Amino acid sequence: MDNSSIDISRPLKEAKTALMSQGYICNVSVEDFEGWFKADMEQPDMGMDAVLKNPLLVVHEIVEINEVKKMGVTIAKDTIIGNPEKVDEAHIIAAEMELDFAMARRDYAHIKQRIGDFKAWCEDKRIAERLKDRYRRHYERALAYISRAEKHSLV
Repeated sequence: MDNSSIDISRPLKEAKTALMSQGYICNVSVEDFEGWFKADMEQPDMGMDAVLKNPLLVVHEIVEINEVKKMGVTIAKDTIIGNPEKVDEAHIIAAEMELDFAMARRDYAHIKQRIGDFKAWCEDKRIAERLKDRYRRHYERALAYISRAEKHSLV
């Protein structure tokens, strides 16, 4: 195993363990994770190194990868651009899981940092309208959490 795999395997294992504690079984390998970040995308996204530094982003990415795999999609260079509807479906599940974990951990800073992303997903013209209501609900949940935290000086 090369050094990058060693660096990747620990955060993946920790995220899988956290997910399993909530009843979510995740079948994502180091190779899947690396392949996901090598896949072509329409817009540049956060890089693998940045994701690996944040356990909640690791949760998000491995849930997204796992959901895509459950839909029968193989992780490859064209996975994301070749399966936009399936990736969108997987992404909203991952975003929801990330938000749930952040709220459970009372991670105000993470939610505050990601609120702009939730808003952007609500407005993204590439995302199917049928998914936008779900993104709006998550955005509103995040806003309410931030408001409560600030009101009660929990930050």
